[in-house]
Amino acid sequence: MGYGSFDLDGKPAGYNVAATCEHPHGCTATIDRGLAYACGDMHGADERSCDRYVCTAHLYPAPGGGPYVCAACAGLDENTVTAADEASRERVFALDRLFADLPVQQGRRP
Repeated sequence: MGYGSFDLDGKPAGYNVAATCEHPHGCTATIDRGLAYACGDMHGADERSCDRYVCTAHLYPAPGGGPYVCAACAGLDENTVTAADEASRERVFALDRLFADLPVQQGRRP
């Protein structure tokens, strides 16, 4: 089994699966459901992470070190948006627009 596309507890996952950021306040960044956007360092939930896939603007260092996780798993208030978050989100959108027309190779953009 490869990790390009697979089913994880009824949820499509893998780096060939196009998706939208799953931040609860409606982020529209285009992502895939590969490990690069997974909350934590593996697909699915564990003791330190959940099963969300979020854009890089919504990944934060895990408490005590370790993989990057979503705001909720990092212990942050998801209702609080800082200016730094907004600036980071705009950079993500700008990069997404820049790479949007490039061909996708093996589910990943260069």
